[in-house]
Amino acid sequence: MALIVGTIGAPVFNFFYGGNKMASGLMIALVFFIVMDWITGVWAAKMDRTYASKYGIDGVVRTFFILLLPAAGHLLDEVFGFPDIIFGALAVGVLYHTLQSMTANAVWAGWADWLPQKVLDH
Repeated sequence: MALIVGTIGAPVFNFFYGGNKMASGLMIALVFFIVMDWITGVWAAKMDRTYASKYGIDGVVRTFFILLLPAAGHLLDEVFGFPDIIFGALAVGVLYHTLQSMTANAVWAGWADWLPQKVLDH
């Protein structure tokens, strides 16, 4: 099964995001922080009792869209012959937004005491 996923997944990833180390590292970091954002978001929703399956399903669609933004940047870079400029800008922008959301969710969940003060003073 892993061989099939790798055989299909690697070319698809390379098509959408590029095959270089920077793209791979940035997308792995982005997925990692999206998972952390989901964890803090679920916990914050449980704390204020606003957790709903419809919002969760909407979140999955929203996350899929967010992950397509850097892919669109990579495709535009390919069209214009840029060295991952648009991809990098969109990926870093999405990562920054995800970090802000994760931090806000963590504060809302009551975890502010465990965050460095500089993170809270943005």
